[in-house]
Amino acid sequence: MTASRYHSLSAATRQWITDNYGPLFAQHVDRNRRTGEFMDVMIEGIQAGELSAIEYFKVVLSPVLGALDHDLMVRFAHSGGETPPPAGPGETGGTKAPGGTTPPIPGLGGDGASPGPAPGGCGTGTDAGITIPGQRSFLPADLVHARIVEVSKQLLAIRANQKHLREQEKDSRAFRKLLDGQYAELETQLRALRRAKERIKENPEIGLDALAALGIGAAELGMSDADLVALAGAV
Repeated sequence: MTASRYHSLSAATRQWITDNYGPLFAQHVDRNRRTGEFMDVMIEGIQAGELSAIEYFKVVLSPVLGALDHDLMVRFAHSGGETPPPAGPGETGGTKAPGGTTPPIPGLGGDGASPGPAPGGCGTGTDAGITIPGQRSFLPADLVHARIVEVSKQLLAIRANQKHLREQEKDSRAFRKLLDGQYAELETQLRALRRAKERIKENPEIGLDALAALGIGAAELGMSDADLVALAGAV
């Protein structure tokens, strides 16, 4: 459908087209599936007496009927075994030519009229094929909308991945922070243990009760306070 015909429709019919044809873009990538299902919707609407469906049908079909009428008139005019003779002076278009043949159709030559369209849609144009209005105008819209759907899906996928990565990064930061804290704590313990080791070398007879004075507690020894107390009592 051309833009001029589309805008000639009522606002209600344009909204009807949008409501019924729009969802088909997301459902079907194939144009034939979309147009076929939309045709079914239109036929059902006409059967139900929907004014918008009827108006759309008339606007879309009228150019097709005009092309069909033109094609059939050209075919009928040349379907006889011989071309009807031109009408002579004084003869009217309502008489039959000799031999009982139908008189020439106005606008197809032989009646003194110049070639071209005649009342009723007849003419001598060389293109007698039937074209469906809007078939070409729908193609760019199909391609653009299909690409919009594809790009939108890709964007949604990227956003989902970004969210997942942000969550992973958040967990990673928290884990790194935990590891950094543990690392610093273990480094402190290691320095204290090494100092204690040097003191013990200097005084091998040192007891467990003296470890506290050297900065060595249960945490540095990797045990609980209760275990350390029990161990000191057992010595």
